[in-house]
Amino acid sequence: DRPTRLPTRIDRFIAPSAFLKGKLVAGGFDPERITCLPNFVDVGFYHAAPSKGYILYFGRLSHEKGIDVLIRAAARLGRGSFYILGDGPVRAELEGLAEGIGASNVEFLGYRSGDELKRLLSEAQFVVLPSRWYENLPFSIMEAFAAGKPVVASDLGGIPEMIDHGGNGYLFPPGDVDALAARLALLLDDPRRAEEMGSRGREKAMRLYTAGHHYGRIMEIYRQVAGRTAG
Repeated sequence: DRPTRLPTRIDRFIAPSAFLKGKLVAGGFDPERITCLPNFVDVGFYHAAPSKGYILYFGRLSHEKGIDVLIRAAARLGRGSFYILGDGPVRAELEGLAEGIGASNVEFLGYRSGDELKRLLSEAQFVVLPSRWYENLPFSIMEAFAAGKPVVASDLGGIPEMIDHGGNGYLFPPGDVDALAARLALLLDDPRRAEEMGSRGREKAMRLYTAGHHYGRIMEIYRQVAGRTAG
């Protein structure tokens, strides 16, 4: 009963993605009371630097992130340098997989944060997010775009709202090793294309994922709700 009563007591819900809004509506929430507003990152903290040619995954090392799919795609390509940043419950399993299938082009760098993460991100050629479960509005994509890097990611959840396929990155069907390998090859074989796509990602971050944009929109939402309540 409590979840049923909750929506009637709240004037406005804020969803970071249309995907989440759709899930709420499917669960019985009133679509008129849900506003989509992306989260934000400190875009000014990040910057693009000349690429050092490696491909980057950064985040938690857990089953739902699909890193095993990335490792298999890297092994299938047999070229490129793949850096995996982060730690988590399946790290040992993933390291064993990489060794077992001969993915010698995959390197695990462990947990990194702050300026070190910023440097590794800024010097990457592009970023990969191969999730097999829903993502809402991944901060890793916002951060990659802020750093001027294109993203290759799974076509699920809120990710397609962020990645303009062929514009600032590529989408691939979740879990599809061959499709991921093909998308990776497109950017590996064309660094200029990767750079251009990264610039478009940076433009999107500056337009949608800044603190200033978020503040302006959320204050507008508060004014709308306050005005309706007062009336």
